[in-house]
Amino acid sequence: MSKTLKIGINRTKLAIALVLLCAAFSFSAMAQDNSNEPLDAEAVSALIGELKEGLPNLIDDEAQVEAIAEKWNAREDLAGKSKAQILKMLFADVKSVAEDKETQDNIWKSWGGRGKKQRRNSGRDTSKAGNSLGSGHASASDSGDPGIY
Repeated sequence: MSKTLKIGINRTKLAIALVLLCAAFSFSAMAQDNSNEPLDAEAVSALIGELKEGLPNLIDDEAQVEAIAEKWNAREDLAGKSKAQILKMLFADVKSVAEDKETQDNIWKSWGGRGKKQRRNSGRDTSKAGNSLGSGHASASDSGDPGIY
């Protein structure tokens, strides 16, 4: 065999190995999406603690941050629910206190759609003139919003 053929075969083997490695990592990442599994009280507490830590960075009014935290602390209906369900319920509390739409949007975006996979835009521009409703705003499903506006 010529030297160039050996180099070509080795590069092909390397490429195949890289593709298989990437595939293995992507499957393990998909398996970790457990947003539909019910959370126990400890996991709920950890989630709320994590979300509380980020609120002061997103809401300037300290009284609003405290009011939201009090609502979250008073909730006794979260254990046994999925992360997606919990985030929707906690976001409803946020909306009841922080009425500014921009603040609400920033909070939901900062949560990163933690409770579900965010839907990808199908290549069309729904945020501007391309929106079939003509409103100039993206719909809740485009932004990954929980759909409770």
